[in-house]
Amino acid sequence: MSSEVKTALEAIAADGRLDLAKKLASKAAALKAVTSKTLDATVVSAVALTKDQQATVSKALPSYAPAGQTVNVEFVVVRPPLGGRRAHAVPRACRPALSPITRRSTPLQ
Repeated sequence: MSSEVKTALEAIAADGRLDLAKKLASKAAALKAVTSKTLDATVVSAVALTKDQQATVSKALPSYAPAGQTVNVEFVVVRPPLGGRRAHAVPRACRPALSPITRRSTPLQ
C-alpha cells in the first residue's frame, strides 16, 4: 500500500468516515484509468472461452480503447443457474387458477 493511500485511509478513519473507502477506491481507479496507458477489461461469459476465442477478443478490444492505450484482458466464467433460468417462489394464493374447460386463467375465488 502506498503512503498516499495509507494517509488517505487514516484521514477518513480519523473523521469516522470509513464508509467512504469504497467511493475513494472507485475514484482512484477512475483516475488511474485516465492517467495510465493501460485499461483493464473483464470479459464475463457463461462458459469458458477457448484459447482461439480469447485471442480473438483480446485482439479486437484495443480498437475500442483510446489511441495509445494497452488493454489488459481478464476472462471470467460465471455459471448461470441450472437451465439458464432463475426460479422465483410465488405463494400459491398469488397464482391464477386454470379452468380445466377453457384452459384460460380465471380469477381466484
